[in-house]
Amino acid sequence: MMKKRILVLVFALTTLTSFALSEVLFSASADVYTRYTFRGFVPAGPQPSLGLNFSAFFSDANLNLSQWYVNSLSDISAYHELGTMLSYYHYFTDRLIASSGLTMYLFPNLPNSPLAGVEMNLSLADVGFVIPYFIETYFDFILKSWYAKFTCGYTFDAFLPINLTISAAMNILPYFRYGSPVPAGFSDAAIHLSTYMTLKKWQITPKFSYIIANESIHSNDMIQASVNLAYTFR
Repeated sequence: MMKKRILVLVFALTTLTSFALSEVLFSASADVYTRYTFRGFVPAGPQPSLGLNFSAFFSDANLNLSQWYVNSLSDISAYHELGTMLSYYHYFTDRLIASSGLTMYLFPNLPNSPLAGVEMNLSLADVGFVIPYFIETYFDFILKSWYAKFTCGYTFDAFLPINLTISAAMNILPYFRYGSPVPAGFSDAAIHLSTYMTLKKWQITPKFSYIIANESIHSNDMIQASVNLAYTFR
């Protein structure tokens, strides 16, 4: 037993030391939404919301750790969300990238919902394809939900770089979220139009989205506008 504890301690110290010696890229950002949407849901209702995010990418280990917080603005007690995600990236080639990760969500004071959700995700991206695409899937161990999404997008240069992205998603398993039943099948689809402006370590990204959700999730199509302000440093 003592040998096992020593080995675990040595492994932990080695891991922490490698993290400390690796090059780390930090990013802090804030998002303002006309409405916050999550997989077709509008948990805070049609009101503005604020999101804060902080992440650290350990380049030598290809690990990313991120923490975020979302709060409604018109009624700050309407919705709170906290999330922590640890992701690992594997580069098959310069264009083909896979990732896996674990996310923990906290939903304090949200009625008809568990306090926390624990989700595993897998993804594959081909950033060098004619139209770059991204395939992702998420399984929540507490809600027993399984969500899959396909996204493709293209960026072209105008006065500013313009990015057009189209996504479609489905629920592979039926489950309950926010106290409502969610059927298996089509979940949501969206068209996003965005651009960005960079000044040294700052970047601002305005985005407009048209979102279609399964009628059992949200009965009407939605238009969302958002702006992201990010600061990156080492």
